[in-house]
Amino acid sequence: MVMNQEKTNWIPFRDLHFAMTGIHYSEVVCGQSNKQQTDVHTLLLITEGQGTLQVNGSPIQLHGRKSLMLLPDTSIEIRHDGEEQLCFYLLTFDIFQTGEGRGIIKTELYEKLVPFNCKEITGASLDRLVEFTKEIYQHVNELNEREQFVNHFRFQTLMYFIMEQNLYQTTNSDTKSAVEQTIQHLHHHYHEVITVEQLAQMANMSRRWYTSLFKEMTGKSPTDYLTGLRIGRAKEMLHISGSSLYDIARHVGFQDEHYFSRRFKQTVGQSPRLYVRNRRHLGTSITYPELLYSLGVTPIAAPIHHGEFPSYLKGSFKDVLRLVDVGTPNLEMIRSARPDYILAPAWRDKQNYEALSRIAPTVLLPEREDWRDELRDMGEILGKKRQAEQVIQDYEFKVAAARKRLSTIVRDETVMYMRIIREETVLFGEHSTRGNLIHQELGLKPIQALQNSKAGITLTMETLSEIDVDHIFLHLDQQDCSARERYEEWLRSAQWNELTAVKRRQVYLVENKEWYNFSFSPVATSYAIDDIVQRLERRNGISRQN
Repeated sequence: MVMNQEKTNWIPFRDLHFAMTGIHYSEVVCGQSNKQQTDVHTLLLITEGQGTLQVNGSPIQLHGRKSLMLLPDTSIEIRHDGEEQLCFYLLTFDIFQTGEGRGIIKTELYEKLVPFNCKEITGASLDRLVEFTKEIYQHVNELNEREQFVNHFRFQTLMYFIMEQNLYQTTNSDTKSAVEQTIQHLHHHYHEVITVEQLAQMANMSRRWYTSLFKEMTGKSPTDYLTGLRIGRAKEMLHISGSSLYDIARHVGFQDEHYFSRRFKQTVGQSPRLYVRNRRHLGTSITYPELLYSLGVTPIAAPIHHGEFPSYLKGSFKDVLRLVDVGTPNLEMIRSARPDYILAPAWRDKQNYEALSRIAPTVLLPEREDWRDELRDMGEILGKKRQAEQVIQDYEFKVAAARKRLSTIVRDETVMYMRIIREETVLFGEHSTRGNLIHQELGLKPIQALQNSKAGITLTMETLSEIDVDHIFLHLDQQDCSARERYEEWLRSAQWNELTAVKRRQVYLVENKEWYNFSFSPVATSYAIDDIVQRLERRNGISRQN
């Protein structure tokens, strides 16, 4: 007697069929990112390196080998954060349901039928998963139909393997969670004596099983991972501390200075002393590169406002990467510079601290009104306090010499500093930062209109008639069309041409690029002081000849 056998319950594997639509292998080098929009189901398999994965805007840290299954219509961006290149496979596929509900699987049925939506594959053995994927990739372009057919079944085997792991190895999520807790413990207690046996006991696992799962999750053995944490902290201390190598080694968990130096060189590629000498600094503020330079440090990259560095930095900064200054740090360009250390102003970059810290150790400096205090802060951080005080002392000598020279050139003649900024013209008084340098430090006499002004006044055509001044330093951005047009309008006006300084040809046009950091860094300010003295000396010589 023959009996019909029908399905009496739903079996996940029996009703599903997978069809691969593509497989791609990519390598992302430092500072680069890879953006994708998944139109179909996608397996993302990281085989080596470190980085960050943004899935619909949510960040996931990538370290070592890692795999994720992604839904259709998912936006992803893979960004490389580490020193080694980030390598990964993207395998795309459709899922069909056979039988009564036949057709391509819809999103609403996905969770019911497929137990891995938009999450990490935690149950699969990643070594075996990588082997499956590499073999499929190696045969994907076979022209022989038989080989194509075989590769199709390789893919089917891969997908069923993943499903089987997720369905029947649920205990792995608990063991992974236990290992994650030990990783967090390492981050907080890296400076203590820690053995693999202790970590395995914390996770309630055998040493062999713990070590295997740890390496699967991080790409490193527990010992190498701990060493990496210690070396990372040592690098931070080498940047900001004047401590001896012995003290740094003990602080981060190494009992022996020589062993620390050996492991540091194995990890970083150079000894701690050479690392300090060759470290790559970066300041995110437009003035920080000049402050660093005044301390004898040429930054690896620097923000610029005018497309190129000012003339007084051109030779020294010829190999410095230019970062476009847009008010906020360009994280992609900063990452591509591969700095060892980042200095950033707290007033601007506090909200960017975490992102910057993922690129390199970052210190936020407090807001200061005077560049001298900024320089002292920077000298304290970099172990260059003596150099900072020497820069300030040299600057004070320069100002004193310039003041004395100007007193014999200008005498009681009045001087004003004005700046055309787009559609506004500002006359800076002695209580402003720039005006203070000109009138207080250099001793140049301000005009009567500014005697009671706190910082300065906005000039109009009407207020020009109230001004009687002998010398004008006019700061103009020639690249700004609206500022240039306003300046040309002033040149055509009767009020402007009636000014004493204009009649005597004692208006000195100064470049915005060269004077942009004037009064905010010792380098730019020294350049401006020399410019002021030279302009007035030349004009004084013309007057005597006439």
